[in-house]
Amino acid sequence: MRSATATSLVALALAACTPPAASDEADTSEATDAGTESDTGGEPHPCDPAIELPTSSPAAIAWQPIGELTIDDAGHSGWIEIPIAAGQRYLAVRSVNLNGEPTTHELLCHDLLEARLSDGTELIPAANAELLPTHQRSYQGPGAGVFVFSSALEPLAGPDVVELRVQFRDCALRVGATRLRFPDMPTQIRVDAASEPIPSPEASARVAVRMLISEDSGWAPTTEDPALAQAWAVAVQRFAAIGVQLELEAEGRVGPVGQLDYEGEMLPMRSLHDEVLACLRRDADDARFVPVVLVPCIHLTDQIQMTASFPLGQATRIPGALDDATSPSVVVVAAGACDEDGEPAPSQSPERHGVVLAHEIGHYLGLHHSDAPLGEHAAGEASEQLMSSGIATSVEVDQAWFSAGQAQILRRHPDLVFE
Repeated sequence: MRSATATSLVALALAACTPPAASDEADTSEATDAGTESDTGGEPHPCDPAIELPTSSPAAIAWQPIGELTIDDAGHSGWIEIPIAAGQRYLAVRSVNLNGEPTTHELLCHDLLEARLSDGTELIPAANAELLPTHQRSYQGPGAGVFVFSSALEPLAGPDVVELRVQFRDCALRVGATRLRFPDMPTQIRVDAASEPIPSPEASARVAVRMLISEDSGWAPTTEDPALAQAWAVAVQRFAAIGVQLELEAEGRVGPVGQLDYEGEMLPMRSLHDEVLACLRRDADDARFVPVVLVPCIHLTDQIQMTASFPLGQATRIPGALDDATSPSVVVVAAGACDEDGEPAPSQSPERHGVVLAHEIGHYLGLHHSDAPLGEHAAGEASEQLMSSGIATSVEVDQAWFSAGQAQILRRHPDLVFE
């Protein structure tokens, strides 16, 4: 099977979607998972064949600027205060680079350094301190920061104030980033916040998904491929069990991509995502959906563990976010057809691929592995192992369901729409 680098992958896979002139976790488990968005200018990008997109979408998330922070030579920001109103479903926070070298942005991840409430209650543990079930779960995000509260089981009760600091980290090595190592890293960031009132008890929850299927994945659109339709039905069933409707808003084909090779810094995923949005997003305000790409094979190299794996799925950010201010997010699901001769074909049953897809969308919506420190607080019974790192091999399909705690956290993600 061909091996595509970040550059050639985009050129091969999505040439048909480009006008003629014209990265716990974020999952590195061998058993399963592990830039800047294109400027649409308000105009849809033509695709050939054209993908039918929804004619309308929910209102974009209402991000509000909170303030600007200086980044010191240790890669740390100062403090900023963010108010929490009463009766909110979530508090979302994002940090965005205001200067620095764009090529350096691609190597730096944003993470929370400290966070606390106005009474001094620590929301995340200090360095090397124990992670408690009551702590918020913070995970470094490539190119920008996105953090959704509460990622603990208990919600954040307002009115109150969250005080926090941001830090830069080396995305690949997952260690602190300093100006000595990254001389061109930003000196200023902006912090934005968004929230939404708790919906009425009668409101139903919905998550939109849009999907691109590579020609060499062995799959075809669900209307033509009974196996993929069955996998999708399995994923839908997992979300329906926690009262969330998973809706496939759009799907289409792209050309062959070959093997997706990348290291833990997620750069190929970001390049892929920019091109994916050219086909899946109607305009810059069309952002409340989960983008999914189906490919034949993922080859992941872990620079820290010095290992290689072929995961069946990958989510580049936990939680996912889709807007022009943050580095994009994407869910990739692989058929697992690595180094095979002849016609490509998915390597697992439709049921297995379906639970892997649900697992990866769970990551996008803020869930970590239930058998890892960041996700243990929301782990469920033996029959609720959907978010286990062994979802591709060691978890029985009939035991792959969300837990009640995972459902609570997932339903706080801003991309859920309540109607």
